[in-house]
Amino acid sequence: MPKKLSLQVKSRRRVKKRPVAKKWTSPLPPFPELNGPAACPESLDFPGRTSLLLTEMAKKLKCSFRHLLNEVDCGALTVLDLRTERSPRRWLRVPIECYREYICRRLSGPVESRLQFLHSLPAKVRHELIAALQQSLRASAP
Repeated sequence: MPKKLSLQVKSRRRVKKRPVAKKWTSPLPPFPELNGPAACPESLDFPGRTSLLLTEMAKKLKCSFRHLLNEVDCGALTVLDLRTERSPRRWLRVPIECYREYICRRLSGPVESRLQFLHSLPAKVRHELIAALQQSLRASAP
């Protein structure tokens, strides 16, 4: 397939022709259930937000920014990298869902400490957790 050439850029000596970047399209169909306000539930830690900066997350968890970068690099924390093609620096954002998942995976220790953490959550969050667990149990039941 021949390359499309356009966007003539004039220099002092000659005219260079650059290929037009091909638009990327996803092979997957769109997911309408992931659109709209129901796609991202409200965060109680960060109301009105759908993504976080790593510095905000580090402040909330009382850990270092470098620790969270290491977690990203080893794949323990999922982030969005919003940098452009030419940017040498990463522009990382943590979706609220990934923040919640990261916290839930890190809950460890004696059962009493986990229960204490769950009791410290607001009632609305506990009801959401109960509903999610019941749905998960229904889905996995034979």
